[in-house]
Amino acid sequence: MRNKNILFIVAFWCCQWSAAYAQQSISIADQDWNLWLDTAAEWKNDDLYLPGTFLVDTMKVNAPTCGWAALNQQKDAAQVDLPTTVEQHFWGKFGLKDYEDAYGFETEDKQVRDGRYLGVSWWSKSIFIPKNAKGKQLILNIRGARLRAEVYLNQQLVGYNIISETSFQCDLTKAMKPGKDNQLAIRITNPGGQMDWIDPVYLQWGKYSFHRSHGFGGLDRGMNIEIHDTDLQMQDLYVLNTVELNKVNLYAKLHNATAKPVKGTIEYTIFDQKGKTVKHFKGKQITLDANKTVTVQEPCQVENAKIWTLENPNLYQV
Repeated sequence: MRNKNILFIVAFWCCQWSAAYAQQSISIADQDWNLWLDTAAEWKNDDLYLPGTFLVDTMKVNAPTCGWAALNQQKDAAQVDLPTTVEQHFWGKFGLKDYEDAYGFETEDKQVRDGRYLGVSWWSKSIFIPKNAKGKQLILNIRGARLRAEVYLNQQLVGYNIISETSFQCDLTKAMKPGKDNQLAIRITNPGGQMDWIDPVYLQWGKYSFHRSHGFGGLDRGMNIEIHDTDLQMQDLYVLNTVELNKVNLYAKLHNATAKPVKGTIEYTIFDQKGKTVKHFKGKQITLDANKTVTVQEPCQVENAKIWTLENPNLYQV
C-alpha cells in the first residue's frame, strides 16, 4: 500500500502545470522558434544570482550583439521546435575535440567527439497578447532551461534563472503590449557540463564553482502565459497526498490586492488523463482581508482513483 500511495502522489503532482487557476491561459507554440548563437557575447566573468537574491528591474540588460532588430534576421540561425538543444542543431560547427584517452574511446569509435557549444544562444519567437490582457497581470511559465536563462519581452528583462532544468516564472505585466505581437527572447548561457556518466565534478564559471549538471544548452517545451485579474488572484494551486490512497489535500494561494475584504468560494474540478471530469465540488466559504495573501486547504476524495503504473499511467489533474 505504501508504494501505491507514492504513485498516486506522482499522478497528481505531475499535472501541476495545468495553470487551471488562471483567468485565462495562452499556450506558446513549441514550433518555429528562432535559434541563433551569439558567439561574440561576453559571459565568462558574469555575476551570477540565485533565486531570491535579485530584482529583475535592477539587473543589467544583455542585448544580442547583433542588435534587437536583427535578432530574427540572422542567416546562420536555425528554425527549431521545442524541446531541443543547441547541440542538436549545431554539433561540431565550431570544431571537434577528442575526449581524453582515459577509456580508449578514440581507438574504438572515431565518432566519439565533443562538439558542444559553450556560450550564449538566443531563442526568440513572436507571440500575440490579446487586448483583454490590458490592466491585468501576465505570468510566463517556463518548464526548464539550461543553464542560465535571461528572459526578455519587447527588449525588457522580465525573468532570470540559473537552477538547471527547473521550472520558473516571469512577470510580463510591465513589458507587454496588449493587442499586438510581442517579441519573446530567451538568452541561454551554457558554460560547460557533463556529457558522460562519470561522478559529478565541479565546473568553474568565473569566480563561481558548482556541480556541472548536463553539458548542453537548451530549452524545454510547454510554455504558457497566465492572465490574472490584478485585484483578486489565485497565485498557486498544488496537491499533497495523505496516507490514504484516494484522499489528497488541495492548497490554493489567494491574494486580495483591494482595500476591502472579499468573500467567496473556490470550485475544484478533478480530471483524468483523458480530460474527463471525475469530480467537481465547491470548497468552504472564504473571507480574504484587504491586501492579504492566504493559503486555503481543502480535503478531496476521489472515490475510484486508480494507481499509476508503467503499464497504466493514470494521471489526475486539478
